[in-house]
Amino acid sequence: MKDSTKKYVTRSGREFGVEAPVTTWSMLDDSPDVALVVGEVWDQNVYLFDETDLRYARTVVDVGAHVGSFTLRAAALGARRIVAVEPVAANVERLRANLDLNAYALSNGNVDVEVVEAAVGNPELSGRMVGASTGARFEPDLDGTIMPTTLDDLVGRFGPVDILKLDVEGAEYDAVAAASDETFWSVRRIVMETHTPPESGLFGGMVERLADFYSLRIIGQPRHGGMLYGDRS
Repeated sequence: MKDSTKKYVTRSGREFGVEAPVTTWSMLDDSPDVALVVGEVWDQNVYLFDETDLRYARTVVDVGAHVGSFTLRAAALGARRIVAVEPVAANVERLRANLDLNAYALSNGNVDVEVVEAAVGNPELSGRMVGASTGARFEPDLDGTIMPTTLDDLVGRFGPVDILKLDVEGAEYDAVAAASDETFWSVRRIVMETHTPPESGLFGGMVERLADFYSLRIIGQPRHGGMLYGDRS
Protein backbone atom coordinates (compact mmCIF):
# COMPACT_ATOMS: atom_id res chain seq x y z
CA MET A 1 0.00 0.00 0.00
CA LYS A 2 1.47 3.34 -1.01
CA ASP A 3 1.81 5.98 1.65
CA SER A 4 -0.40 8.33 -0.37
CA THR A 5 -3.28 5.85 -0.40
CA LYS A 6 -5.96 6.89 2.03
CA LYS A 7 -7.11 4.21 4.39
CA TYR A 8 -10.14 2.50 5.81
CA VAL A 9 -9.25 0.77 9.07
CA THR A 10 -11.50 -1.59 10.99
CA ARG A 11 -11.40 -1.84 14.75
CA SER A 12 -9.82 -5.30 14.43
CA GLY A 13 -6.91 -3.64 12.64
CA ARG A 14 -7.54 -4.73 9.04
CA GLU A 15 -6.72 -2.08 6.43
CA PHE A 16 -8.17 -1.48 2.99
CA GLY A 17 -6.74 1.05 0.55
CA VAL A 18 -9.37 3.37 -0.90
CA GLU A 19 -9.30 6.73 -2.62
CA ALA A 20 -11.33 8.70 -0.11
CA PRO A 21 -11.70 12.40 0.69
CA VAL A 22 -10.62 11.88 4.31
CA THR A 23 -7.69 9.97 5.74
CA THR A 24 -9.27 7.22 7.84
CA TRP A 25 -12.67 5.56 8.19
CA SER A 26 -13.27 3.17 11.05
CA MET A 27 -15.77 0.44 11.74
CA LEU A 28 -16.68 -1.98 14.49
CA ASP A 29 -16.18 -5.43 12.95
CA ASP A 30 -15.74 -7.66 15.97
CA SER A 31 -17.88 -10.52 14.68
CA PRO A 32 -17.24 -12.89 11.74
CA ASP A 33 -20.40 -11.96 9.82
CA VAL A 34 -19.68 -8.24 10.02
CA ALA A 35 -16.06 -8.82 9.02
CA LEU A 36 -17.29 -10.80 6.00
CA VAL A 37 -19.52 -7.97 4.82
CA VAL A 38 -16.79 -5.38 5.36
CA GLY A 39 -14.48 -7.46 3.19
CA GLU A 40 -17.11 -7.85 0.45
CA VAL A 41 -17.92 -4.16 0.34
CA TRP A 42 -14.50 -2.58 0.90
CA ASP A 43 -11.96 -5.13 -0.30
CA GLN A 44 -13.81 -7.11 -3.00
CA ASN A 45 -16.01 -4.14 -4.00
CA VAL A 46 -18.92 -6.42 -4.93
CA TYR A 47 -21.10 -3.41 -5.74
CA LEU A 48 -18.57 -2.23 -8.35
CA PHE A 49 -18.37 1.43 -7.31
CA ASP A 50 -15.46 3.81 -7.45
CA GLU A 51 -14.93 7.47 -6.67
CA THR A 52 -16.20 8.66 -10.05
CA ASP A 53 -19.55 6.93 -9.40
CA LEU A 54 -20.16 8.58 -6.05
CA ARG A 55 -18.27 11.86 -5.94
CA TYR A 56 -21.21 13.88 -7.20
CA ALA A 57 -24.04 11.60 -6.11
CA ARG A 58 -26.90 13.69 -4.78
CA THR A 59 -28.67 10.85 -3.00
CA VAL A 60 -27.70 7.25 -2.29
CA VAL A 61 -30.30 4.94 -0.72
CA ASP A 62 -28.85 1.92 1.07
CA VAL A 63 -31.70 -0.57 1.62
CA GLY A 64 -30.57 -3.36 3.92
CA ALA A 65 -27.89 -1.17 5.44
CA HIS A 66 -26.98 -3.75 8.10
CA VAL A 67 -24.33 -2.03 10.27
CA GLY A 68 -23.22 0.53 7.71
CA SER A 69 -20.52 -1.06 5.53
CA PHE A 70 -21.93 0.23 2.24
CA THR A 71 -23.14 3.49 3.77
CA LEU A 72 -19.64 4.32 4.99
CA ARG A 73 -18.01 3.25 1.73
CA ALA A 74 -20.38 5.51 -0.20
CA ALA A 75 -19.48 8.35 2.15
CA ALA A 76 -15.76 7.65 1.80
CA LEU A 77 -16.03 7.74 -1.99
CA GLY A 78 -17.74 11.12 -1.99
CA ALA A 79 -21.51 10.68 -1.71
CA ARG A 80 -23.07 13.69 -0.05
CA ARG A 81 -26.46 12.36 1.06
CA ILE A 82 -27.11 8.77 2.13
CA VAL A 83 -30.31 7.19 3.41
CA ALA A 84 -29.55 4.00 5.36
CA VAL A 85 -32.60 1.72 5.65
CA GLU A 86 -32.44 -1.19 8.10
CA PRO A 87 -35.24 -3.09 9.92
CA VAL A 88 -33.33 -5.01 12.60
CA ALA A 89 -33.04 -3.05 15.87
CA ALA A 90 -29.69 -4.59 16.85
CA ASN A 91 -28.24 -3.75 13.45
CA VAL A 92 -29.59 -0.20 13.66
CA GLU A 93 -27.90 0.23 17.02
CA ARG A 94 -24.57 -0.89 15.56
CA LEU A 95 -25.16 1.22 12.45
CA ARG A 96 -25.61 4.33 14.57
CA ALA A 97 -22.51 3.41 16.58
CA ASN A 98 -20.48 3.21 13.37
CA LEU A 99 -21.83 6.57 12.24
CA ASP A 100 -20.86 8.06 15.60
CA LEU A 101 -17.42 6.50 15.25
CA ASN A 102 -17.01 8.35 11.96
CA ALA A 103 -18.73 11.58 12.97
CA TYR A 104 -15.63 13.68 12.26
CA ALA A 105 -15.05 12.07 8.85
CA LEU A 106 -18.69 12.51 7.89
CA SER A 107 -18.67 16.14 8.98
CA ASN A 108 -15.36 16.81 7.28
CA GLY A 109 -16.73 15.38 4.05
CA ASN A 110 -20.04 17.26 4.35
CA VAL A 111 -21.92 13.95 4.27
CA ASP A 112 -25.50 13.81 5.52
CA VAL A 113 -26.68 10.35 6.63
CA GLU A 114 -30.28 9.65 7.63
CA VAL A 115 -31.21 6.32 9.22
CA VAL A 116 -34.66 4.85 8.49
CA GLU A 117 -35.64 1.86 10.64
CA ALA A 118 -37.92 -0.09 8.31
CA ALA A 119 -38.30 -3.25 6.26
CA VAL A 120 -38.90 -2.88 2.51
CA GLY A 121 -41.15 -5.18 0.55
CA ASN A 122 -44.84 -5.78 -0.11
CA PRO A 123 -46.83 -3.19 1.88
CA GLU A 124 -49.88 -5.45 1.99
CA LEU A 125 -48.11 -8.24 3.90
CA SER A 126 -47.55 -7.99 7.63
CA GLY A 127 -44.72 -10.03 9.03
CA ARG A 128 -41.82 -10.32 11.40
CA MET A 129 -38.05 -10.30 11.21
CA VAL A 130 -36.38 -13.69 11.70
CA GLY A 131 -32.69 -14.47 11.98
CA ALA A 132 -29.97 -12.09 13.05
CA SER A 133 -27.30 -9.78 11.67
CA THR A 134 -26.52 -10.54 8.00
CA GLY A 135 -29.06 -13.38 7.88
CA ALA A 136 -32.04 -11.41 9.18
CA ARG A 137 -34.98 -11.48 6.80
CA PHE A 138 -38.62 -10.46 6.62
CA GLU A 139 -41.04 -13.36 6.92
CA PRO A 140 -44.76 -12.85 6.14
CA ASP A 141 -46.93 -13.57 9.15
CA LEU A 142 -50.59 -12.62 9.62
CA ASP A 143 -49.85 -12.01 13.29
CA GLY A 144 -46.69 -10.07 12.55
CA THR A 145 -46.35 -6.49 13.71
CA ILE A 146 -44.13 -5.18 10.90
CA MET A 147 -45.69 -3.57 7.83
CA PRO A 148 -43.01 -3.04 5.17
CA THR A 149 -42.47 0.30 3.54
CA THR A 150 -41.98 0.50 -0.23
CA LEU A 151 -39.45 1.76 -2.72
CA ASP A 152 -42.16 4.19 -3.83
CA ASP A 153 -42.25 5.66 -0.33
CA LEU A 154 -38.47 5.93 -0.01
CA VAL A 155 -37.92 7.42 -3.44
CA GLY A 156 -40.91 9.71 -2.98
CA ARG A 157 -39.41 11.01 0.28
CA PHE A 158 -35.76 11.19 -0.70
CA GLY A 159 -35.58 11.13 -4.49
CA PRO A 160 -34.53 11.53 -7.14
CA VAL A 161 -31.96 8.84 -6.32
CA ASP A 162 -28.61 8.47 -8.02
CA ILE A 163 -27.83 5.03 -6.60
CA LEU A 164 -30.20 2.52 -5.01
CA LYS A 165 -28.53 -0.44 -3.29
CA LEU A 166 -30.66 -3.40 -2.21
CA ASP A 167 -29.62 -6.32 -0.01
CA VAL A 168 -32.80 -7.52 1.66
CA GLU A 169 -32.40 -11.29 1.93
CA GLY A 170 -35.05 -12.29 -0.62
CA ALA A 171 -37.48 -9.39 -0.17
CA GLU A 172 -36.11 -7.82 -3.38
CA TYR A 173 -38.75 -9.68 -5.40
CA ASP A 174 -41.65 -8.12 -3.49
CA ALA A 175 -39.90 -4.74 -3.34
CA VAL A 176 -39.40 -4.53 -7.11
CA ALA A 177 -42.86 -5.91 -7.91
CA ALA A 178 -44.53 -3.30 -5.69
CA ALA A 179 -42.61 -0.34 -7.15
CA SER A 180 -44.14 2.00 -9.72
CA ASP A 181 -42.67 3.02 -13.07
CA GLU A 182 -42.20 6.53 -11.69
CA THR A 183 -39.97 5.18 -8.93
CA PHE A 184 -37.60 3.46 -11.36
CA TRP A 185 -37.49 6.51 -13.62
CA SER A 186 -36.41 8.44 -10.51
CA VAL A 187 -33.50 6.06 -9.79
CA ARG A 188 -30.49 6.40 -12.09
CA ARG A 189 -28.63 3.28 -11.03
CA ILE A 190 -29.65 0.19 -9.08
CA VAL A 191 -27.47 -2.57 -7.65
CA MET A 192 -28.66 -5.48 -5.58
CA GLU A 193 -27.68 -8.79 -4.10
CA THR A 194 -30.12 -11.43 -5.33
CA HIS A 195 -31.18 -14.43 -3.29
CA THR A 196 -32.82 -17.76 -4.03
CA PRO A 197 -36.41 -16.87 -5.00
CA PRO A 198 -39.17 -18.44 -2.89
CA GLU A 199 -41.15 -19.31 -6.03
CA SER A 200 -40.15 -20.23 -9.57
CA GLY A 201 -40.43 -17.42 -12.09
CA LEU A 202 -39.85 -14.60 -9.63
CA PHE A 203 -36.27 -13.96 -10.69
CA GLY A 204 -37.18 -13.83 -14.38
CA GLY A 205 -40.12 -11.55 -13.63
CA MET A 206 -37.93 -9.17 -11.66
CA VAL A 207 -35.33 -9.05 -14.42
CA GLU A 208 -37.99 -8.42 -17.05
CA ARG A 209 -39.43 -5.59 -14.97
CA LEU A 210 -36.06 -3.89 -14.41
CA ALA A 211 -35.02 -4.31 -18.05
CA ASP A 212 -37.72 -1.77 -18.99
CA PHE A 213 -35.64 0.90 -17.23
CA TYR A 214 -32.00 -0.21 -17.11
CA SER A 215 -29.23 -1.94 -18.98
CA LEU A 216 -28.64 -4.98 -16.79
CA ARG A 217 -25.64 -7.06 -15.86
CA ILE A 218 -26.24 -10.24 -13.84
CA ILE A 219 -23.63 -12.30 -12.01
CA GLY A 220 -24.57 -15.70 -10.56
CA GLN A 221 -27.53 -18.00 -11.05
CA PRO A 222 -31.15 -17.46 -9.95
CA ARG A 223 -31.33 -20.60 -7.83
CA HIS A 224 -28.15 -19.71 -5.95
CA GLY A 225 -28.26 -15.92 -5.86
CA GLY A 226 -25.75 -13.39 -7.05
CA MET A 227 -25.51 -9.73 -8.03
CA LEU A 228 -27.61 -7.60 -10.36
CA TYR A 229 -26.49 -4.21 -11.69
CA GLY A 230 -28.73 -1.79 -13.56
CA ASP A 231 -27.54 1.46 -15.12
CA ARG A 232 -29.24 4.12 -17.21
CA SER A 233 -26.29 6.52 -17.59
